[in-house]
Amino acid sequence: MEETASEDDDELCDVAYCYELQVEAAHQGSGAGRVLMDALERLARASKMDKAMLTVFKANQQALTFYEKIGYGEDEIDPGRFGVEDVAYKILSKNVAS
Repeated sequence: MEETASEDDDELCDVAYCYELQVEAAHQGSGAGRVLMDALERLARASKMDKAMLTVFKANQQALTFYEKIGYGEDEIDPGRFGVEDVAYKILSKNVAS
C-alpha cells in the first residue's frame, strides 16, 4: 500500500502501485498484461484502496497505448502537470474505489 496526494492536496489516498510489469514480446497481445492488471485492480478494491497507479516510460508507446486502453490516465501528481517535461516517465492511475 502507498499513499499519494489526491486532487485536494490536503488529503492523501491509498493506492496499489505497480512497480514493474513486463510481458515477454512473444506473449504481448495475448491478454497476459490485462490479466495481471485486472488482478492488481481486484487486489486494490479488496484492500479498500482508492486507485491503482503505475509509472511508464514516455518512449514506450506500446505500453502507454495499452494502459490508456484499459482506463489509465495521467495522474494528478504526474510531473507534466507541473510543467516538468524533462523526465522520461509518466505517472498513470485509475480509480478503483467502489
